[in-house]
Amino acid sequence: MKTLLKTTFICVCALFSLSSCQRGINLEAIQDMKNGPAKDSALLYYYYGLKPGYLVVATDSFYINTQAKSKFSGKKEKITYKGIKDFEMAVDDYRGARVRQGDTLQILGGFHREILKNGKDCDFIQVRLIRNGKTVADGWNWFHISQMALPYTTWTSIFSSDSTERMENILSFIIIALGIIVLYLVWKLIYWIIVKKIRKEICFWQYSKAKTVPFYYLSSVLVGLMYFFIDFSKPLTYALRFNPDFFAHWSEYPLIVKMLPFIGGLWIIMGIAMLFEMIIKYRTLWLIIYYPAKIAIGVLIVSAVILASWLIYIILPSVIAMVAVMFFGKVDDSVGGALSGKGRRRIIGYNNGTPVYEGSGMQVKSQSAGN
Repeated sequence: MKTLLKTTFICVCALFSLSSCQRGINLEAIQDMKNGPAKDSALLYYYYGLKPGYLVVATDSFYINTQAKSKFSGKKEKITYKGIKDFEMAVDDYRGARVRQGDTLQILGGFHREILKNGKDCDFIQVRLIRNGKTVADGWNWFHISQMALPYTTWTSIFSSDSTERMENILSFIIIALGIIVLYLVWKLIYWIIVKKIRKEICFWQYSKAKTVPFYYLSSVLVGLMYFFIDFSKPLTYALRFNPDFFAHWSEYPLIVKMLPFIGGLWIIMGIAMLFEMIIKYRTLWLIIYYPAKIAIGVLIVSAVILASWLIYIILPSVIAMVAVMFFGKVDDSVGGALSGKGRRRIIGYNNGTPVYEGSGMQVKSQSAGN
């Protein structure tokens, strides 16, 4: 059985490694399109899975901008924020109408991307604010895409590229699973004391081991890895978020998403198979407590794999970068700053095509090498 488990795990991990998180849409072809509404709508659908006419609901309160840009010139206002009165919040120069939690937003199709000074993307999505069936304002939703969801709850709501929402989902799973496991351990201790120590009998789970349990745990690991890989891609998570019927968009999704119904189905099937095997082998009503605990352990494994994957993804690159900087810094110092260029003086001009460096004492005759 151990060989079979290892072989299955290695094969599935190999499929994960060969999978891509990029959607099956030609982004280069979209970028080559002529600027206009058609290109904006195509980019909006690629990055967020949204199309003109889609109706979404605000899950938080925020402001939409009057233009597809943002600037803060120092103006502030005092608000009550998380119980803190007179909290000073910066006011966007292009602030428009305020969106309240539960308001309806209609996607208009406009999309604009700006690159900030720090190199990060800043996306603006054109929306129409509708309240009580009436149009309140048209504007641009900036940064708050994670605070928008479909009017109805779907299974894809578990995916999110918002770090806060992601951690809330994972912690919810962990807390629920740990609560069930703690109750199970308390019951198991009491049961063991009464049956094993007092009655001198064998506990029912010692009769025989359920062979489906390790397969259920293995499928839990695979589910956790799959969630991490899908949640890793921002365009992919939002595409699933706003298009929950992924069979209708099957050709657009990468292999990692196409594996989702099979790995998820395997996890469910193994959970059911584990129940039937326990009923046949143990023949006890105590399965009412014993079986949910095994399911909870599987959920805890899923959550732990996701959490560990994200910690490795965040921490490992930082450690590598730190080591690289330390090593690079030492080598750079040993060669007088030649690698980074910090040892080279600034060029202040040219003398008959020869660069004149700051502090060299040479005369500057021109500001270009060609003179």
